[in-house]
Parts: sequence; structure tokens; C-alpha cells
Amino acid sequence: MPKKKKKPRPQNPVAIHSGPGASLAEKIDAVFIITCFFLSGIAGLVYEVLWVRMFGRVIGSTPLAVASVLTVFMAGLALGSYLASRRVDRVGTRGELLRVYGFLECGIGIYGLLLPLLVKSVEPLYVLLYGRLFDNFWLYNLCSFVVCCILLVLPVLLMGATLPILSRFFVRQLSNLGQRVGLLYGVNTIGAAVGVILAGFFMLERLGLWGTIVAVACVNLTVGALCVALGTKVSRFHTDPVDDRAASGPVPCESGSHGRVSRDIRLALWVFALSGFCAMAYQVIWTRLLGLLIAPTTSPRSYLCS
Repeated sequence: MPKKKKKPRPQNPVAIHSGPGASLAEKIDAVFIITCFFLSGIAGLVYEVLWVRMFGRVIGSTPLAVASVLTVFMAGLALGSYLASRRVDRVGTRGELLRVYGFLECGIGIYGLLLPLLVKSVEPLYVLLYGRLFDNFWLYNLCSFVVCCILLVLPVLLMGATLPILSRFFVRQLSNLGQRVGLLYGVNTIGAAVGVILAGFFMLERLGLWGTIVAVACVNLTVGALCVALGTKVSRFHTDPVDDRAASGPVPCESGSHGRVSRDIRLALWVFALSGFCAMAYQVIWTRLLGLLIAPTTSPRSYLCS
């Protein structure tokens, strides 16, 4: 019997198309994006510490300021991420994604510079609310929270939109989706911890409130300007966000399993939401408890967040 010819082993399409130059360029791009998101994490949590301090002075209650800023901050991040995720797949090229991210960072930096002036402008409103609603604790807290929400919702929406935008830019193959998104999120979280330490223990003490605001806004504006410029000028970014060489068709789904998978996903999301609720509740409670041992400044929150 004639021997059957062995089928040639399929070669790795990525290995075929990625020469030394392309590999080096991809590494440079990855380092650049990771550095930008690390700096973005630093800036985001420095802003949060600053906003707690600013609103604590206006509202007159540090625990209420912590709860208000933290609620708006986390809800805004979630909403911004959700809204961006619904539109990010419509962006045509990686350069456009990088430019969008750059504009988001610039918007955060500009609003960060303007926010102290906005907070100063609403101080008479807080005085009026305090005088009229002094005897109604819950109504005063609600009105204070609404004003805080109005002032902070725009920058935190912009912050929340950055992760889906960069994930779409950074992830080009489904095979490394978890690794790359996890890397982005981890780097951003490490930057956030560094930002809390810098704001709570160094920057506010040495630069003051306005000096810290200007320094952090300059970080946002610099990162934003670089991303806009590179997204416009660098030719290798004028490509589709998905790597066609590693693209694959849809994964077939067994008959009748779609409903079960959807239920499992919803359950996992609810569990994840409950976990986030508990984590934020612990943060507020521990901030208050630690404030009994340490002077009620930014230090308790800096210890916890870092």
C-alpha cells in the first residue's frame, strides 16, 4: 500500500509576518502604552486625593467628602468604560484610537486645572444649603452629593473611557486578550497606588494644593499631546486594530447552550458587582476608623489606598 503523505504542519502566521523590525516596533509600542497608562493611574488617584481634600473643606465633613467623591469616582469610571465600550469597535484605525486616548487625557488635564475654580464658585451654594438645611441631615447630604456629582462627573467619565480605548489599541489577537488587558489594568492600578503615596505624603506637603494640581495636569496634557501626535504621524498606526493574520472565525456554540452561558455571565457580573460594593464599603469604613488613630488629613486614605 502506498504511504499516505503527511500534511505539512501549518506555520505560525504571526511568526511569518513579524520580522525583527516589526517585533521591535511592537515592543516599543507596548512600552509606550504601558508607560502612558501607568502615568494615567498616578494622575487619577492624585486627583481623587485632591478632590476629597477640596470637597472636605467645602462640605465640612471629611467622611461625607470621602463617600461622595468615592461614589462619583467609581460610578463615573464604570459609566465611562461602559459608554466607550459601546463605541470603541467603530473606530477605524489604531492611530484614531491613540488620538482619542490622547484627547481624553488632555480633557482630564484641562478639567483638573479648572475644577478648583469651579469648587470655589459653588462655596456660596454650600453655605446657603448649610444654613437652610442644617436641621435636616439627610437632605443636606443629598444636596451636597448632587453638587459634587455635577462637578466631578465629566473628568471621571473621561478617565473611565481610557481603559476600553487602550485595550482596543493594545489587544490585536484574541489569544492574548486576557494577558494584555490584565497587564493594562495591573499597571494602571500600580500607578494609582503610587499616586496616592505621592499625593498623601510628598506632593501636597511640598507643592501645596495648586502646585500638585498643576503638576498632575501637566502629566495628563503631556501624555495626551504625545498620543495625539504619534497617532497622527506614525504610519504603522494607520492600520486596523485587529491583526488579520491572527483573526479567526466565530467559535461555534452548542445548541441550547447560549442561554446557559448568558445566565452564567450575568451571575458572574452580579458577584463581581457585590465584591466591588464590599470593597468600597470597607474603604470608607476603614478610612473613618483609621482617622480616629491618625489626624483626619489625607494620611488615612493614603495608607489604605496604597
